[in-house]
Amino acid sequence: MSSPNDPANPGPPPPDPAQPGPAQPAYGQPPAYGQPPAYPPGYGPPPAYGQPPAYGQPPGYGYPPAPGQPGSPFAPSAFGSGDPAWGGVAAADEDPLISRDYAGWWRRGTAVAKAAWRQLAILQLVSLLVILAAGIPFVVLMFSVGGRFIDLVRVTPQGVQPDLTPLRGDVAPLIACVLLYGVVGGVTYGLTQLASYRLVLAAGSGGPISIGAALSGATKRFFPLAGWGILAFAMIGLGSVACVLPGLYFAAALYILPVIVAVERGTGIGRSFSLFHTSFG
Repeated sequence: MSSPNDPANPGPPPPDPAQPGPAQPAYGQPPAYGQPPAYPPGYGPPPAYGQPPAYGQPPGYGYPPAPGQPGSPFAPSAFGSGDPAWGGVAAADEDPLISRDYAGWWRRGTAVAKAAWRQLAILQLVSLLVILAAGIPFVVLMFSVGGRFIDLVRVTPQGVQPDLTPLRGDVAPLIACVLLYGVVGGVTYGLTQLASYRLVLAAGSGGPISIGAALSGATKRFFPLAGWGILAFAMIGLGSVACVLPGLYFAAALYILPVIVAVERGTGIGRSFSLFHTSFG
């Protein structure tokens, strides 16, 4: 191999800077770019990105739909659903039984009558039949005693008091019939009223309307009603004897006592007076 420092073989001469070198390729304008190639069959352009969706209430939070509305976990109510067929109660007036005005009371009363009138009618009819049956012995005995009393008066000379000794044996049966009628009539009336209130509450809240369930619940509240009722009756009686106005006042204030006993525990006359004074001053 030759070396530039070897005098015997100097090698190729160095290039002359004055001579042009090998031709360089000329750089011109870059080639024009046209439309991008078409998308393969079955594929379209990527979707356009618009505005992000608005952020609202996260799912699972907030108030549930009103009873009777789609998605509501509650049974449809005759009053709180807002359905015009039930009176169209507004959302601010959702209480199924308490209204802010007389129009609301009328709507609720009409709805209860439509929902539970059969059960209420059957309950009241059975109650009436039981009370009438309890009074039959008393009525029969009274007719019997009355007929014999008339016979004694006819055979007694004018101006002489009739001898009522033959009728003394009928005093005890008469007292027994009166007590029987009072006990049976009072118990039947009390149970019927309590059961009727429970039917109304069931109809208003959308629950099952069952006479058996209403009577079962009424039996548990009968003795509280009997105790408070005796005290209320004594107050009304004493107020009427002392003066008519106190008796009327007690009767008005204690009018809702059966309803209070039916739906509340541990309250009675005091609660009735409190509600009366809150509403009427």
